[in-house]
Amino acid sequence: MPQRLVVLLVACVIFGAVRPAAAQSTTADIVGSVANYLRQFGWKAGQPIAMPARIDIADPKRLLESGLKPQVSLAQWQKRGVQSPPGTVQSSRASLFALEIPDGVEYWFGFDNFYVLLRYNYSVNYAMSVYQLAEDIKRAREQAREQEQVVLGAFD
Repeated sequence: MPQRLVVLLVACVIFGAVRPAAAQSTTADIVGSVANYLRQFGWKAGQPIAMPARIDIADPKRLLESGLKPQVSLAQWQKRGVQSPPGTVQSSRASLFALEIPDGVEYWFGFDNFYVLLRYNYSVNYAMSVYQLAEDIKRAREQAREQEQVVLGAFD
């Protein structure tokens, strides 16, 4: 996939994939088209995409065999020895997957929106890259807004 489309996909994730489809004549139209594609495959704006999981058992191999489509609730994962961060909705369905990193392996829950990203490109590494890049950009935008408010507040 061309790098430009990856950036546009990230933009759709940041903005919640809510623009309607349009003719692909401008960048905004392309973002809208990708957003429409995501929505058609079940993207839900404001819903979780992925979150870290902590595994409390020695050999998680069997846990990872349930596939990438979210079918097991976080409460059920907890009974199997997989913990989600505090404050998460335990009835939410999630898949469990391993992400290979230089320091070893990280375990993550993938929710319905993560599965939508996988339908766009069926690679956990790709979907996580899109998700993590979108999160980094969103954080940077929020920090820029906060700094702007501080600067503007100095003139009040």
